[in-house]
Amino acid sequence: MKRYAFCAFVCLVALQAVGCENNPVAKEAKNVAMGLTIDDNNSYLLTGYYKDATSLIEFDAERVEGTHVVIAVLVDNHRLDYEVDVDRQGLRIEGHGAVLSETQKTTLSDLVESLADHFEYDIQWDDYHVLSLLNSLDYWSEAPADYVHNTLNFGIASSAHPDKVAVVQSASMGDEGIKCIKKGSYVYAEYDDSRGRHSDRIKVGSTARRGWECMGRCGGGCGKWWKASSWTKDCMDHDQCGNVNNSSGGASDSNCGDEFGQAADDWAFGVPRGCWG
Repeated sequence: MKRYAFCAFVCLVALQAVGCENNPVAKEAKNVAMGLTIDDNNSYLLTGYYKDATSLIEFDAERVEGTHVVIAVLVDNHRLDYEVDVDRQGLRIEGHGAVLSETQKTTLSDLVESLADHFEYDIQWDDYHVLSLLNSLDYWSEAPADYVHNTLNFGIASSAHPDKVAVVQSASMGDEGIKCIKKGSYVYAEYDDSRGRHSDRIKVGSTARRGWECMGRCGGGCGKWWKASSWTKDCMDHDQCGNVNNSSGGASDSNCGDEFGQAADDWAFGVPRGCWG
């Protein structure tokens, strides 16, 4: 991967997501500061920060071995950890009980957009730490309102209990693992909310309402190059739950938080499993 010197910039007129050696790409007017560095002795270690008027985010992402990546993020005083092994398709998210505000989630979303612009023309197929960082930040930015980030584990043992692997179990309609769905087909979105359990027949890839496109796709909307292009049953369940509960940024935790957690592995591994839609 190309190595960058440390870059830091404060923009009062426009944020430009730039590499030190790249041409700038102008974005909408913002007042932010951002820094990025890749360790001179370890090109697979990326660290940085992003600060706007409301929040400070600090992060590091390291490819420790093969496709095994460890990510640590601080959103103000909230710690979020993300560990993923692409080849083994293992994922562990440690949220430490964090509950992110809407402004914090907006800052996360702005950060991932800026990082995506920064790396778009310099990303390599094996830059798993960069791709996983984008994916994890995007996932957290789209968490349901009032969602409590605790432990989600899909096949990676905790360092505190290396002999045990806790697998997320269903709290409602059920985690279906990673079940691919095809655009244009119809599936039953299954979810529960404060009104009970539901099963709605939905066309995969359809638009439910304005701002609620690509039903069944993991991640917001129809996505960009850096967003996962996974199309799965669990993501459809969460999409429809949020749609029915009239959510603009994710339904409340009491309604759709369990569906959000059940879709975490789909978000991370739908593409390697071939769930391209």
